[in-house]
Amino acid sequence: MIKEIDDYHQTLYIFYHKLYPDGKFDEIAGLTGDLVTKAKAIMNYPRERLQQRLGDHITRFDAAAKQLFNAIISLKEALNGDDPKKKNEAIESLHTAYQDFDAVFH
Repeated sequence: MIKEIDDYHQTLYIFYHKLYPDGKFDEIAGLTGDLVTKAKAIMNYPRERLQQRLGDHITRFDAAAKQLFNAIISLKEALNGDDPKKKNEAIESLHTAYQDFDAVFH
């Protein structure tokens, strides 16, 4: 795995396993900007280093990174609304996107 992914996961872990179970949506919203920045860092990881690490799987990386980025943007939008169901769905969608992304490396 790459450092940028570990950085992303550390923040995701805090809100998914510590804040989300308690319904602390305001605190989660406070972390979304950091996740956007970290998702951008993942998407901008040097291509040549990815190619060395992933070979032909680099297209899977690209698709999964884009899905991860889109999921955090969707979460930010959901957290700005008042619908708890949409907030929960967006959080679960982001978590699933991360799991799919992580699978690229395994």
